[in-house]
Amino acid sequence: MSSYVIQGDTFTTIAAKFGTASEALQQANPGVDHTSLPVGYEIKLPAQLGHEIYIVKDGDTLDAIAEKFHTTSDNIQELNPLIRDKNYIKPGWILRIPFPNTPFPTQSSLGLHATGGSGGHYTVKLHDTWYSIAFDHQVTIISLHDANPGVKVLKPGEEIQIPERDHYIVQSGDYLWLIADGFKTPGHDNVEEVIQEFIKANPSVIDPKHLDRIYPGQDFTLPPDADPRGGPHKTYVRFCGPASNYPDPAKWVTYDELWKRSKTMMENAGKNTPSQIGFINQAIGKVSKDTGMDARVILCIIIQESGGNVKVEDTWNPIRNSGIMQAHDGASWKSWGNPETYKQQRDCIFQMVRDGADHTVSGDGLKAIYEKNDPVKGGSQNYYISL
Repeated sequence: MSSYVIQGDTFTTIAAKFGTASEALQQANPGVDHTSLPVGYEIKLPAQLGHEIYIVKDGDTLDAIAEKFHTTSDNIQELNPLIRDKNYIKPGWILRIPFPNTPFPTQSSLGLHATGGSGGHYTVKLHDTWYSIAFDHQVTIISLHDANPGVKVLKPGEEIQIPERDHYIVQSGDYLWLIADGFKTPGHDNVEEVIQEFIKANPSVIDPKHLDRIYPGQDFTLPPDADPRGGPHKTYVRFCGPASNYPDPAKWVTYDELWKRSKTMMENAGKNTPSQIGFINQAIGKVSKDTGMDARVILCIIIQESGGNVKVEDTWNPIRNSGIMQAHDGASWKSWGNPETYKQQRDCIFQMVRDGADHTVSGDGLKAIYEKNDPVKGGSQNYYISL
């Protein structure tokens, strides 16, 4: 059973925060006067949560947290959709930690495939909590409670009402333009205007001077005109197993769509000048044509490896990985002497893309690895094998 230190709370607000009922808190703390909770007092959280609650601290890693609670990092990630990368967790995040030896809920049992929107009904599954249901349907716990006034404790098999979505929880990979674009409506479809509406609706969360500073786990109130059934158009499907399980490139999003979103992300990050961003686009087109490698794959590698930051530092693993594609001991901004003229910058960026997509003197790039794969498997599978 985990615990919580009172910070000016009531049992009602604590129950809402941790996805349980105030009655369950009272049962777990029979000697506590719930009408007067002194700041600093430690209370117990009920075991029926089905999970521990842990607030990430500075220096924590997911593996270390998993070891502490006698579980696995995979189990923790499965129970916390905001964790997209097991190597990245942020201090202050509230994580649900599954109890040891507890049957672990699957994505379907948590309702992760259900989408938020204009409300509806939901059948409670084993290990569901108010928190998990609210999170998975992108509604607040308070609005979920208000929609179900007669429900005090969740019971598997019970049907509850899901209210119309009224907020959005920022996910890994989100940026404000992408979120605003997903919530626009036919009569309100100017993305820049929708961004301003998000800023007005979230004055204490979104800094208009730093629109790039949004983080996974942040809770955005939806503007009045936002489409409650909307959301960022990035329906990621997790594929695994052999290359034959992956979709054909014909089903991928277009390069223009990928570039539009990647360009906005690079602009918001403030790492590159507009001309440098343009040089990246030019280099991808030229190198894709020269090597035969899909421009979408090249762009995605750039975003994954460096976020498009042309001045990205080298890494060692154990060889030197350089440039915006982290190529095998290839060109980098620093190795080119921090180029200053437009021509020098253009040529440096082109070489970085060439090194990653083709090859370097000392190692393979995407094309070289791609061509080593069994050609019988076909191009649609070779990319997944090569990556």
